[in-house]
Order: sequence, then structure tokens, then C-alpha cells
Amino acid sequence: MRDRIVEYYQRKTDFIIEKYGVGNRVHFHMGYFAPPAPAVPVTLSEISLGMARAQDHLLRVAFGRWSEYSNLNGNILDVGCGLGGTSIWLAEQFGSAVTALTNIPTHFPIVAEFAESAGVGGRVRVQFGDAHTFVGGKYDVAVAIESSCYLDLDRWFGRLCELVRPGGHVLVEDVTFVGSSRRWKNSIDEYWKIDSAPVQDLLGAAVGHGFQLVDRVDITENVLPFVDWTIAWSRARSQASNSDARRLGISIREHRRFKDALLGNGVQAQLLAFQREQ
Repeated sequence: MRDRIVEYYQRKTDFIIEKYGVGNRVHFHMGYFAPPAPAVPVTLSEISLGMARAQDHLLRVAFGRWSEYSNLNGNILDVGCGLGGTSIWLAEQFGSAVTALTNIPTHFPIVAEFAESAGVGGRVRVQFGDAHTFVGGKYDVAVAIESSCYLDLDRWFGRLCELVRPGGHVLVEDVTFVGSSRRWKNSIDEYWKIDSAPVQDLLGAAVGHGFQLVDRVDITENVLPFVDWTIAWSRARSQASNSDARRLGISIREHRRFKDALLGNGVQAQLLAFQREQ
């Protein structure tokens, strides 16, 4: 599983930067739209800019809520940091000392370069390692923005109970299955190389290792329009160049399936906050 994830992200890095890269914060997660969502523009550059703004908006909404009870000015572990977008954003917005944890070897220097160019190289420390076995310091907060779906949840929370200080928080934004519904699991897991799970598995793993759920918000309605933007980008990119037509066609098909899963209440996008017992 790990090798498959590493290969997937190393292969997609340039594409992620092309699609979502605006400035020195590159996110690879969904975006948030307050209703009514704006119409999708036509050009690739306008779509990319709109998606980047929506991704920033998701962070503003999530961390704006979480900042009411968690110490975002302290030491933060960003689990599965991608290309460092969230780590850089936290350092910029809260002055956090962020450990950006990645298991993709080629991402290490990219994240470090982005952090330096954003002026927060001294506050973002990039670390290469496995979230299940990572040995770091003590953290006030651990963050997982659409990365918990790649992890063995029981092993991960077992490690977090050693890394997160008593009273500290684990903050998660991710897509989970509703109830026992598995209708869309195979296609979603195969395309994104994840191991998606019902939200009950996430909650159970947390409680089993001494973390209590303190906040939970369904943001499915707000992220749903973002799927239309990603489809529009792939369609416009395919029209601009036939060289990637097959890959982009698969992307459009799988994002449509994902949209159907969201609309059918088979999966939900959620913000979840857990607190470690004192």
C-alpha cells in the first residue's frame, strides 16, 4: 500500500502543481464554497485561481472554527503534508511551528523550497517519515487534511497518543463513508489510492486511544461545487492539449462518480476535532 501511494504521488506531482499551484502554497485537497457557489469560469488560469481560493477558504473555515479551542500558535504536526500548503498557511496565519510530515521522498525539497519562498522557512520543518511510526517531539495539535484516508487508523491514533500532549487536539478534514454504505468504495479507493472507511472506524480508533470527539461538522454541501471546478479544469486542459486526453478523461469520469457519491449521501466531507484526555 505504501509503495503504491508513493508512486502515485511522485507521478502526479507536476500535474498537481500545474492544476492547483497558484503562488507558493499548493494544496491537494477540496475547496469550500459558501452558497451560492460562483459559476465556473472558462479559462484554465481562472479555474486554477478559483480552486486555490476555495482551498484557502476551506482552511479558513476549518481552522477558524478549531482555533476557538485548540492551540494553533504552538507546535503543530501536519500529517501527510502534501506539497506543504497547509503547513505554510498555518505558519503564515498563526505563527505556528509546524512539522510537515511526508512519506514522499521527492516532496521533501519541494515543500522546503515553497516554505522558504513564502518567508516561513524558519517555522516549517519538513520531515520524511511514516505517520504510523514517526518519532518526533510533543505537539499541541496534529492536523490531517485529507490524509487520514491513507492511514491505518488504529495504528495512527496509537502513535498520536505518544505525540500529542495531554489536552491537545487532533484535527481532521476528510471524506468518510456513511453508515455501512460501500457502493462507491472500490472506484474511489482505486483512483485516489486510499483506504476509505466509515466515520465510525475513525471515531472508534480515536476513542480507543484516549481521544474524545469534541466537534464534528458536515461540509459536504460546501465542497460539492469544487468537484465541478475540477471537472471543468480537466475538460479545458484536454481541449487545450490532446497529449493527456486519456488521463484527463479518466479524471473526469472518476470525479463524476465521486460527485454522485456525495450527492447520494454515500460519503460525506467532515471536519472532526478530537481532544486527548488530560
